[in-house]
Amino acid sequence: MAIFDIEKNDLLRLSDVLLEELIARLAEAEVSANGHSPAYVRWSGSINASDGGIDIHVQVPVENLSTGFLERPDTILQAKKHSMPRAAIQKEMSDNGQLSATIAEQASKGGSYIIVSLADDCSPTKRAERLKAMQDVVRGTPNFDHMHLDFYDRSKLAQWLRQHPSVLLWVKEKLGQGYSGWKPYGTVQQVMAVYGHTGQPLLNNNVNPCLMRLSSFWKHLLTQNQFWKFLQPV
Repeated sequence: MAIFDIEKNDLLRLSDVLLEELIARLAEAEVSANGHSPAYVRWSGSINASDGGIDIHVQVPVENLSTGFLERPDTILQAKKHSMPRAAIQKEMSDNGQLSATIAEQASKGGSYIIVSLADDCSPTKRAERLKAMQDVVRGTPNFDHMHLDFYDRSKLAQWLRQHPSVLLWVKEKLGQGYSGWKPYGTVQQVMAVYGHTGQPLLNNNVNPCLMRLSSFWKHLLTQNQFWKFLQPV
């Protein structure tokens, strides 16, 4: 396994709270990587907080947003540690047998609603079944056909995580898989102090030795034009 990778089944050890925080951090990183402030991502940070059926809410003030993981500028992501078959999806999206007001509002705005299930690792058929269950719940509500729905399983979550090395380092640290001397992120000044603009180490006795471990990865970031993405705050 590559140094900046993670086994998807390792994510099963995340608690409900850490799962929600992981998805929120990924949403912040995704928004930031596409040129917008992470401040447009809101989340409660507590599974016991009254959230009106919203775990993570992305609200970027633009007309269109399509990143591959966030397909609408107004997106709600629901974090679920347990499996979400059809019955669980219907219960999650409904309130006393009726479509929840939160999701009905998303439909009226042409927004997006995404369920992220950690326990599920779906075949294409199983994923299609879950997506159809979501579509069946909203069918008939005004503007439902303009709403974006999606279902992210564990494989999709791991795929998203691999796009954001800084968040990946954070979650590996939370799982007890952190790298000695590595930080989830660092300042531009710290890295430049070691490598300047060329990717070649600079001799400086005042540099923290731990930063020298960035050598091969820093050069990779330079060649792949990924430096700023790696350094974004998490």
